Amino acid sequence: MAACSRQVVGRLSAQAMELIAVKKGLQVAHDLGFQYILLEIDVQGAVDRINYDEECFEAEGNLVEDIKEMQLGFRSFHVNGSNGMVMWLLMS
Repeated sequence: MAACSRQVVGRLSAQAMELIAVKKGLQVAHDLGFQYILLEIDVQGAVDRINYDEECFEAEGNLVEDIKEMQLGFRSFHVNGSNGMVMWLLMS
């Protein structure tokens, strides 16, 4: 498995931080060759925006659109809310 960290400068919303973590995690999953992704995140707004079919024009829209594009590189991709517990389940 792998771990990563990133310093973020500035004040960002919980949703923005969650989306940054999702994007980085998907980059790592892709680099490691994972094809089946079940992503559980604890910010329901982020879950809703990733699952929404229309383009996101909010402040974090660029992150949401990057994640939507990245998910096309996986054979299976599902995102759910986790009720306050962050958990990634990556299966290859």
